[in-house]
Amino acid sequence: PCRQSWWTNLLFVNNFLPWGVSTTANCFYHSWYLAVDVQLFFLFSPWLVLLFQRSHSLARKVTIFMWASSVVVTAVLTYTQNWSINTFDGAAVALFDVEGYAKPHVRAQSYLAGIFVAMWPRRHQWQQNRSKRKSSRGESAWCY
Repeated sequence: PCRQSWWTNLLFVNNFLPWGVSTTANCFYHSWYLAVDVQLFFLFSPWLVLLFQRSHSLARKVTIFMWASSVVVTAVLTYTQNWSINTFDGAAVALFDVEGYAKPHVRAQSYLAGIFVAMWPRRHQWQQNRSKRKSSRGESAWCY
């Protein structure tokens, strides 16, 4: 499979393409995790950091809302697509492996929970140092 789909690993879309194929059938199959991590980083992190710089409470609320949305979407998809993570369910597990296991909307819960937890320790430190700084370029530089 590497001769046909090597480019999907370079673009970090190997967890989506080729569509409908299990991640184990892809080139360098265990790199699906890198693809999900990069997709979630670019989807959430820069925007939540910028929002956190503007309003701590709003950033936390948005993060909780996105986490809850991801939980609901995963639950709805599990019900409507007949997915299962029980190894004794046979075809339902195979279906979940192909359609859901390596997708960012299913994996977003743990990523967003980590971002939410990371916001708490910075709150007091941020407020103390905020009056000393005029520019916030240093804090947002890490996301580039």
